[in-house]
Amino acid sequence: TAGVGFPAGAFMLDRDGVNTWCVKLTGQNTVIRGVKNRTVLKLREGQDNSALAIFLLDDLRGFTFRDIVFDGNWGNAMTQIDAVADDQDGYALTNGMTIPVNSTTGFPASGTATICFLDGTVTTITYASKTSTSFVNCTGGSGTVQRGFSVVLLNDHTGINHDDQVDPKHLMIMARGGGDHKFEHCHFQNIYGDAFWFGASTDDDLFNAARNCSIVDCSIDLMGRNGITFGSHCDNISIVRTRIENTWTTCVDAESQGYDVPVRGISIDNCLLRPWPSYPAGGWGQAISCIAGNPSGYNHASAARNWRIVDNEIYGFTSIADAIDVVFSRNHVVVNFTDNDVSPDSVAPVYISHASDNILISDNWIYD
Repeated sequence: TAGVGFPAGAFMLDRDGVNTWCVKLTGQNTVIRGVKNRTVLKLREGQDNSALAIFLLDDLRGFTFRDIVFDGNWGNAMTQIDAVADDQDGYALTNGMTIPVNSTTGFPASGTATICFLDGTVTTITYASKTSTSFVNCTGGSGTVQRGFSVVLLNDHTGINHDDQVDPKHLMIMARGGGDHKFEHCHFQNIYGDAFWFGASTDDDLFNAARNCSIVDCSIDLMGRNGITFGSHCDNISIVRTRIENTWTTCVDAESQGYDVPVRGISIDNCLLRPWPSYPAGGWGQAISCIAGNPSGYNHASAARNWRIVDNEIYGFTSIADAIDVVFSRNHVVVNFTDNDVSPDSVAPVYISHASDNILISDNWIYD
Protein backbone atom coordinates (compact mmCIF):
# COMPACT_ATOMS: atom_id res chain seq x y z
CA THR A 1 0.00 0.00 0.00
CA ALA A 2 1.37 3.40 -1.02
CA GLY A 3 1.08 6.40 1.28
CA VAL A 4 0.98 10.20 1.20
CA GLY A 5 1.46 12.15 4.42
CA PHE A 6 0.59 15.78 5.11
CA PRO A 7 2.37 17.47 8.03
CA ALA A 8 0.54 19.77 10.45
CA GLY A 9 -0.53 23.02 8.81
CA ALA A 10 -3.07 24.52 6.43
CA PHE A 11 -2.86 23.72 2.72
CA MET A 12 -4.91 25.70 0.19
CA LEU A 13 -6.64 23.95 -2.72
CA ASP A 14 -7.94 25.56 -5.93
CA ARG A 15 -9.72 24.47 -9.10
CA ASP A 16 -7.43 22.73 -11.60
CA GLY A 17 -7.73 25.11 -14.56
CA VAL A 18 -11.19 24.78 -16.11
CA ASN A 19 -11.77 21.28 -14.76
CA THR A 20 -14.52 20.30 -12.35
CA TRP A 21 -12.06 19.26 -9.64
CA CYS A 22 -9.18 20.53 -7.57
CA VAL A 23 -7.38 17.18 -7.23
CA LYS A 24 -8.11 14.18 -9.46
CA LEU A 25 -6.50 11.19 -7.83
CA THR A 26 -4.91 8.30 -9.71
CA GLY A 27 -3.55 4.92 -8.71
CA GLN A 28 -4.99 2.54 -6.14
CA ASN A 29 -4.52 1.21 -2.61
CA THR A 30 -3.15 4.49 -1.26
CA VAL A 31 -3.34 5.93 2.25
CA ILE A 32 -3.57 9.73 2.51
CA ARG A 33 -3.05 10.80 6.10
CA GLY A 34 -2.50 13.93 8.13
CA VAL A 35 -1.76 14.88 11.73
CA LYS A 36 -5.04 14.56 13.64
CA ASN A 37 -6.79 17.93 14.13
CA ARG A 38 -3.72 19.75 12.81
CA THR A 39 -3.66 19.04 9.07
CA VAL A 40 -6.18 21.23 7.25
CA LEU A 41 -6.91 21.01 3.52
CA LYS A 42 -8.82 24.21 2.71
CA LEU A 43 -10.57 25.34 -0.46
CA ARG A 44 -9.42 28.74 -1.67
CA GLU A 45 -12.14 31.40 -1.49
CA GLY A 46 -13.67 33.01 -4.57
CA GLN A 47 -14.81 29.85 -6.41
CA ASP A 48 -17.31 30.46 -9.23
CA ASN A 49 -20.86 29.11 -9.33
CA SER A 50 -20.13 25.86 -11.15
CA ALA A 51 -19.94 22.45 -9.50
CA LEU A 52 -16.54 21.50 -8.05
CA ALA A 53 -15.19 18.24 -6.65
CA ILE A 54 -12.34 19.05 -4.30
CA PHE A 55 -11.08 15.42 -4.43
CA LEU A 56 -12.29 13.30 -7.35
CA LEU A 57 -11.90 9.51 -7.18
CA ASP A 58 -13.11 8.24 -10.55
CA ASP A 59 -13.26 4.46 -10.94
CA LEU A 60 -10.44 3.99 -8.41
CA ARG A 61 -10.06 1.43 -5.64
CA GLY A 62 -8.59 1.21 -2.21
CA PHE A 63 -8.01 4.83 -1.09
CA THR A 64 -7.94 5.60 2.63
CA PHE A 65 -8.16 9.13 4.07
CA ARG A 66 -7.21 9.44 7.72
CA ASP A 67 -6.78 12.24 10.29
CA ILE A 68 -7.47 15.19 7.97
CA VAL A 69 -9.58 18.32 8.42
CA PHE A 70 -11.37 19.27 5.18
CA ASP A 71 -12.45 22.93 5.14
CA GLY A 72 -14.69 24.24 2.36
CA ASN A 73 -14.10 27.89 3.33
CA TRP A 74 -17.79 28.71 2.94
CA GLY A 75 -17.47 31.56 5.44
CA ASN A 76 -20.41 30.69 7.67
CA ALA A 77 -20.26 30.13 11.42
CA MET A 78 -22.47 28.59 14.09
CA THR A 79 -22.37 28.33 17.87
CA GLN A 80 -24.75 27.63 20.75
CA ILE A 81 -26.06 29.86 23.52
CA ASP A 82 -24.68 29.26 27.00
CA ALA A 83 -26.31 30.22 30.31
CA VAL A 84 -25.84 33.68 31.83
CA ALA A 85 -25.32 32.01 35.20
CA ASP A 86 -25.37 28.48 36.53
CA ASP A 87 -28.90 28.96 37.89
CA GLN A 88 -30.29 30.76 34.83
CA ASP A 89 -31.05 28.73 31.76
CA GLY A 90 -33.67 30.78 29.90
CA TYR A 91 -33.80 34.57 29.57
CA ALA A 92 -35.52 37.23 27.49
CA LEU A 93 -33.54 39.19 24.91
CA THR A 94 -33.12 42.86 25.85
CA ASN A 95 -31.20 45.72 24.25
CA GLY A 96 -27.66 46.18 25.51
CA MET A 97 -27.27 42.70 26.94
CA THR A 98 -24.32 40.34 26.55
CA ILE A 99 -25.20 36.93 25.20
CA PRO A 100 -22.87 34.10 26.30
CA VAL A 101 -22.13 31.38 23.76
CA ASN A 102 -19.83 28.39 23.48
CA SER A 103 -17.52 30.14 21.00
CA THR A 104 -17.52 33.10 18.63
CA THR A 105 -14.93 31.63 16.26
CA GLY A 106 -15.78 32.51 12.66
CA PHE A 107 -18.00 35.47 13.52
CA PRO A 108 -16.77 38.97 12.61
CA ALA A 109 -15.71 41.42 15.34
CA SER A 110 -19.11 43.10 15.11
CA GLY A 111 -22.21 42.57 13.01
CA THR A 112 -25.40 40.53 12.98
CA ALA A 113 -26.26 36.96 13.90
CA THR A 114 -29.41 34.86 13.83
CA ILE A 115 -30.74 32.93 16.83
CA CYS A 116 -32.76 29.80 15.98
CA PHE A 117 -35.63 28.79 18.26
CA LEU A 118 -36.70 25.19 18.76
CA ASP A 119 -39.82 25.65 16.59
CA GLY A 120 -37.71 26.71 13.60
CA THR A 121 -38.44 30.42 13.88
CA VAL A 122 -35.54 32.86 14.12
CA THR A 123 -34.66 36.31 15.40
CA THR A 124 -31.75 38.52 14.34
CA ILE A 125 -29.52 40.44 16.72
CA THR A 126 -26.85 43.07 16.14
CA TYR A 127 -23.78 42.97 18.35
CA ALA A 128 -21.28 45.79 18.86
CA SER A 129 -18.32 43.57 19.74
CA LYS A 130 -17.45 40.08 20.87
CA THR A 131 -15.22 38.13 23.22
CA SER A 132 -14.15 34.57 22.63
CA THR A 133 -17.35 33.36 24.33
CA SER A 134 -19.91 36.16 24.09
CA PHE A 135 -21.63 38.73 21.89
CA VAL A 136 -21.48 42.13 23.59
CA ASN A 137 -23.99 45.03 23.62
CA CYS A 138 -26.63 43.23 21.58
CA THR A 139 -29.66 45.01 20.16
CA GLY A 140 -32.70 43.87 18.22
CA GLY A 141 -34.19 40.43 18.40
CA SER A 142 -37.04 39.28 20.60
CA GLY A 143 -38.11 36.24 22.52
CA THR A 144 -36.78 34.01 25.28
CA VAL A 145 -33.65 32.03 24.55
CA GLN A 146 -32.18 29.03 26.30
CA ARG A 147 -28.91 27.23 26.67
CA GLY A 148 -28.27 25.17 23.54
CA PHE A 149 -30.13 27.38 21.03
CA SER A 150 -28.11 27.74 17.86
CA VAL A 151 -26.69 31.07 16.72
CA VAL A 152 -25.70 31.25 13.06
CA LEU A 153 -23.85 33.96 11.17
CA LEU A 154 -25.94 33.58 8.00
CA ASN A 155 -29.21 31.66 8.09
CA ASP A 156 -29.11 31.06 4.34
CA HIS A 157 -27.14 29.06 1.79
CA THR A 158 -25.72 31.89 -0.29
CA GLY A 159 -22.06 31.56 -1.17
CA ILE A 160 -20.48 34.09 1.27
CA ASN A 161 -16.83 33.44 0.33
CA HIS A 162 -17.83 31.92 -3.03
CA ASP A 163 -20.23 32.80 -5.84
CA ASP A 164 -23.86 31.92 -5.11
CA GLN A 165 -25.33 28.65 -6.36
CA VAL A 166 -29.01 27.72 -6.42
CA ASP A 167 -28.06 24.15 -5.49
CA PRO A 168 -24.59 24.37 -3.89
CA LYS A 169 -22.24 21.75 -5.31
CA HIS A 170 -18.83 22.05 -3.70
CA LEU A 171 -18.24 18.35 -3.02
CA MET A 172 -15.29 17.68 -0.76
CA ILE A 173 -15.02 13.97 -1.64
CA MET A 174 -16.57 12.78 -4.91
CA ALA A 175 -16.29 9.01 -5.32
CA ARG A 176 -17.56 7.86 -8.70
CA GLY A 177 -17.52 4.16 -9.51
CA GLY A 178 -14.80 1.89 -8.14
CA GLY A 179 -14.80 1.58 -4.40
CA ASP A 180 -13.20 -0.01 -1.35
CA HIS A 181 -12.47 3.48 0.02
CA LYS A 182 -12.18 4.26 3.74
CA PHE A 183 -12.52 7.59 5.51
CA GLU A 184 -11.38 7.49 9.13
CA HIS A 185 -11.04 10.13 11.84
CA CYS A 186 -11.59 13.01 9.41
CA HIS A 187 -13.47 16.25 10.03
CA PHE A 188 -15.42 18.12 7.32
CA GLN A 189 -16.46 21.71 7.99
CA ASN A 190 -17.91 24.85 6.45
CA ILE A 191 -18.57 23.44 2.97
CA TYR A 192 -20.77 25.17 0.39
CA GLY A 193 -22.24 21.86 -0.71
CA ASP A 194 -21.62 18.30 0.54
CA ALA A 195 -18.90 16.52 2.46
CA PHE A 196 -19.35 13.32 0.38
CA TRP A 197 -20.94 12.47 -2.96
CA PHE A 198 -21.10 8.82 -4.09
CA GLY A 199 -22.34 7.56 -7.45
CA ALA A 200 -21.54 6.00 -10.81
CA SER A 201 -18.30 6.67 -12.71
CA THR A 202 -17.89 9.74 -14.91
CA ASP A 203 -18.13 7.68 -18.13
CA ASP A 204 -21.85 7.43 -17.25
CA ASP A 205 -21.73 3.67 -16.85
CA LEU A 206 -24.64 3.59 -14.41
CA PHE A 207 -23.80 0.02 -13.43
CA ASN A 208 -20.29 0.99 -12.30
CA ALA A 209 -21.46 1.96 -8.84
CA ALA A 210 -19.49 3.32 -5.92
CA ARG A 211 -19.20 0.20 -3.78
CA ASN A 212 -17.86 -1.04 -0.46
CA CYS A 213 -16.93 2.29 1.11
CA SER A 214 -16.91 3.22 4.80
CA ILE A 215 -17.02 6.46 6.79
CA VAL A 216 -15.94 5.75 10.36
CA ASP A 217 -15.37 8.04 13.35
CA CYS A 218 -15.70 11.20 11.27
CA SER A 219 -17.53 14.48 11.87
CA ILE A 220 -19.36 16.71 9.41
CA ASP A 221 -20.52 20.18 10.41
CA LEU A 222 -21.98 23.25 8.67
CA MET A 223 -22.93 22.17 5.15
CA GLY A 224 -24.57 24.36 2.50
CA ARG A 225 -26.44 21.31 1.21
CA ASN A 226 -26.11 17.68 2.40
CA GLY A 227 -23.72 15.87 4.66
CA ILE A 228 -23.53 12.68 2.58
CA THR A 229 -25.16 12.31 -0.84
CA PHE A 230 -25.85 9.14 -2.81
CA GLY A 231 -26.19 10.78 -6.21
CA SER A 232 -26.61 7.75 -8.44
CA HIS A 233 -25.83 4.02 -8.23
CA CYS A 234 -24.31 3.07 -4.84
CA ASP A 235 -23.92 -0.28 -3.14
CA ASN A 236 -22.70 -1.30 0.32
CA ILE A 237 -21.69 1.95 2.00
CA SER A 238 -21.45 2.16 5.78
CA ILE A 239 -21.51 5.22 8.03
CA VAL A 240 -20.39 4.40 11.55
CA ARG A 241 -19.90 6.52 14.70
CA THR A 242 -20.06 9.73 12.68
CA ARG A 243 -21.57 13.11 13.64
CA ILE A 244 -23.41 14.95 10.86
CA GLU A 245 -24.70 18.32 12.01
CA ASN A 246 -26.07 21.58 10.64
CA THR A 247 -26.80 20.44 7.11
CA TRP A 248 -28.95 22.87 5.11
CA THR A 249 -30.93 20.15 3.32
CA THR A 250 -30.38 16.58 4.58
CA CYS A 251 -27.78 14.77 6.66
CA VAL A 252 -27.81 11.60 4.53
CA ASP A 253 -29.58 11.94 1.18
CA ALA A 254 -30.36 9.41 -1.55
CA GLU A 255 -30.99 11.55 -4.63
CA SER A 256 -30.47 9.17 -7.53
CA GLN A 257 -33.87 10.08 -8.97
CA GLY A 258 -33.86 10.28 -12.75
CA TYR A 259 -31.05 7.74 -13.19
CA ASP A 260 -33.27 4.69 -12.59
CA VAL A 261 -30.53 3.01 -10.54
CA PRO A 262 -30.62 1.91 -6.90
CA VAL A 263 -28.96 3.05 -3.70
CA ARG A 264 -28.70 -0.13 -1.66
CA GLY A 265 -26.78 -1.80 1.12
CA ILE A 266 -26.56 1.41 3.19
CA SER A 267 -25.72 1.12 6.89
CA ILE A 268 -26.05 4.07 9.29
CA ASP A 269 -24.92 2.88 12.70
CA ASN A 270 -24.24 4.70 15.97
CA CYS A 271 -24.30 8.16 14.38
CA LEU A 272 -25.63 11.55 15.41
CA LEU A 273 -27.70 13.28 12.71
CA ARG A 274 -28.86 16.86 13.24
CA PRO A 275 -29.99 19.03 10.27
CA TRP A 276 -30.00 22.84 10.14
CA PRO A 277 -31.73 24.28 13.24
CA SER A 278 -34.24 26.50 11.40
CA TYR A 279 -35.57 23.66 9.19
CA PRO A 280 -35.07 25.38 5.81
CA ALA A 281 -35.51 22.28 3.64
CA GLY A 282 -39.29 22.35 3.34
CA GLY A 283 -39.64 23.45 6.96
CA TRP A 284 -39.45 19.94 8.38
CA GLY A 285 -35.91 19.04 9.39
CA GLN A 286 -35.15 16.01 7.24
CA ALA A 287 -32.30 13.90 8.63
CA ILE A 288 -32.32 10.92 6.22
CA SER A 289 -33.86 10.23 2.83
CA CYS A 290 -34.03 6.59 1.74
CA ILE A 291 -35.55 6.98 -1.72
CA ALA A 292 -35.55 5.02 -4.99
CA GLY A 293 -33.77 5.96 -8.18
CA ASN A 294 -36.89 6.04 -10.34
CA PRO A 295 -38.81 9.25 -9.61
CA SER A 296 -42.14 7.58 -10.43
CA GLY A 297 -41.40 4.59 -8.19
CA TYR A 298 -42.96 1.14 -8.65
CA ASN A 299 -39.70 -0.28 -9.97
CA HIS A 300 -37.93 -3.04 -8.06
CA ALA A 301 -34.72 -2.55 -10.02
CA SER A 302 -34.19 0.99 -8.74
CA ALA A 303 -35.71 0.60 -5.28
CA ALA A 304 -33.74 1.77 -2.27
CA ARG A 305 -32.97 -1.65 -0.83
CA ASN A 306 -31.29 -3.20 2.19
CA TRP A 307 -30.87 -0.09 4.34
CA ARG A 308 -30.00 -0.56 8.03
CA ILE A 309 -30.52 2.50 10.24
CA VAL A 310 -29.76 1.40 13.80
CA ASP A 311 -28.61 2.78 17.16
CA ASN A 312 -28.53 6.43 16.07
CA GLU A 313 -29.43 9.75 17.65
CA ILE A 314 -31.58 11.53 15.06
CA TYR A 315 -32.94 15.08 15.25
CA GLY A 316 -35.50 15.28 12.46
CA PHE A 317 -37.47 12.88 10.35
CA THR A 318 -36.50 9.99 8.07
CA SER A 319 -38.17 9.67 4.66
CA ILE A 320 -38.53 6.17 3.19
CA ALA A 321 -40.03 6.06 -0.31
CA ASP A 322 -40.12 3.32 -2.96
CA ALA A 323 -37.90 1.22 -0.71
CA ILE A 324 -37.62 -2.49 0.03
CA ASP A 325 -36.04 -4.24 3.03
CA VAL A 326 -35.33 -1.34 5.40
CA VAL A 327 -34.66 -1.74 9.13
CA PHE A 328 -35.10 1.28 11.40
CA SER A 329 -34.30 0.09 14.90
CA ARG A 330 -33.06 1.23 18.33
CA ASN A 331 -32.83 4.87 17.32
CA HIS A 332 -33.49 7.89 19.52
CA VAL A 333 -35.52 10.32 17.39
CA VAL A 334 -36.38 13.92 18.31
CA VAL A 335 -38.87 15.84 16.17
CA ASN A 336 -40.77 19.08 16.67
CA PHE A 337 -44.49 19.29 15.97
CA THR A 338 -44.94 22.84 17.30
CA ASP A 339 -46.80 24.84 14.64
CA ASN A 340 -45.71 28.33 13.67
CA ASP A 341 -46.85 30.85 11.09
CA VAL A 342 -44.76 29.22 8.37
CA SER A 343 -45.47 25.50 8.51
CA PRO A 344 -45.65 22.51 10.81
CA ASP A 345 -42.13 21.65 11.82
CA SER A 346 -42.15 17.94 11.07
CA VAL A 347 -43.91 15.19 9.24
CA ALA A 348 -44.02 11.76 10.85
CA PRO A 349 -40.70 10.83 12.52
CA VAL A 350 -40.48 7.91 10.09
CA TYR A 351 -42.37 8.86 6.94
CA ILE A 352 -43.05 5.92 4.58
CA SER A 353 -44.61 6.55 1.18
CA HIS A 354 -45.16 5.20 -2.32
CA ALA A 355 -44.43 1.56 -3.17
CA SER A 356 -42.44 0.55 -0.08
CA ASP A 357 -42.34 -3.02 1.17
CA ASN A 358 -40.78 -5.03 4.00
CA ILE A 359 -40.04 -2.06 6.30
CA LEU A 360 -39.24 -3.00 9.91
CA ILE A 361 -39.54 -0.28 12.59
CA SER A 362 -38.73 -1.60 16.04
CA ASP A 363 -37.51 -0.60 19.51
CA ASN A 364 -37.12 3.13 18.83
CA TRP A 365 -37.48 6.02 21.25
CA ILE A 366 -39.32 8.96 19.68
CA TYR A 367 -39.67 12.34 21.36
CA ASP A 368 -41.47 15.57 20.50
